[in-house]
Amino acid sequence: MEADTTIISHKVCCPFCKDVCRFVYKMNSYSIYKCLSCGTGQAYPMPREDTLKKFYSGFLFSASPNYYQPVLASAKRLFPLLGFHPNKNHAMLDVGGGGGFYAKAFKELYCGESTYVDLEEKACTFAKSSGIDTVLHGDATQLCYGKKKYDFIMCRHVIEHLPNPTFFITKILTALSENGLLLLMCPNGNSLEYLAHPQSNIAMRINTISRSSHMAKSKVVQRLIFGDMLHGIDPPRHLWAITQKGIQNIIDNKKYISTIITRPLTDTTFSPYYRPASFWSKAFDLFGTYFCAKIHGGTHLVAVIRKKECPSQ
Repeated sequence: MEADTTIISHKVCCPFCKDVCRFVYKMNSYSIYKCLSCGTGQAYPMPREDTLKKFYSGFLFSASPNYYQPVLASAKRLFPLLGFHPNKNHAMLDVGGGGGFYAKAFKELYCGESTYVDLEEKACTFAKSSGIDTVLHGDATQLCYGKKKYDFIMCRHVIEHLPNPTFFITKILTALSENGLLLLMCPNGNSLEYLAHPQSNIAMRINTISRSSHMAKSKVVQRLIFGDMLHGIDPPRHLWAITQKGIQNIIDNKKYISTIITRPLTDTTFSPYYRPASFWSKAFDLFGTYFCAKIHGGTHLVAVIRKKECPSQ
């Protein structure tokens, strides 16, 4: 028997655009809802704090200095694109940056001073050993920055893990300087590019949804084809499948200017660790980049958010 969406009585609203969401399928004990307006997907109910702590307690932070060189190569392309060049005195905040490699690159490329913040104590210890100027251990939305403002805040693949990403975004924007820039990256919830990559374990996802939702696999595949698979969501790890329209809806256009794009997995500016392992990997990547990513955008959702200039008095 296939899941009957009419029996889902919860009224779930989208925090990105305030519209109602419809039930699409289940993944284990979580129901997945999709916004009728912006298409952003979310897990329901959100995991409790103790559930998240228990889940992440099994993820031991690990990083190697060998990871730094591909990030440095990415930063050499990325920072100038955003307007950050050598011999400038900019202040950067790297939020949840997996050991602070981009923060280290910001300093090494003479773009200015860098600050790294993360909830993971071992990540902070690693960042300190890398020579980052300032390392803060804690929740970026709860820390008091005082009068400190940042010209560049980088948040790479963090918000999809958070129970309340809209609060995080609106809070972190307050730490921008007058000419500051926030770079947000997360999985593009609309993307079909992952269909071209065997490592995405699409068969496992289909099986999980089919079993959890009492839905025929053919029905799951049909939803996948028509964009209801919601790329990136896999609670309790990734709690959201965020869309371009979703991000745009929470930006206060009176205060900020935003540019929101998608980029394919093969773009090493945004995928520093991308390395095709074989001929077939390269073939799948070409199919993903030049076909799948052309339908609903690439794997990465990239938002560049700047403060509007104050009108002259």
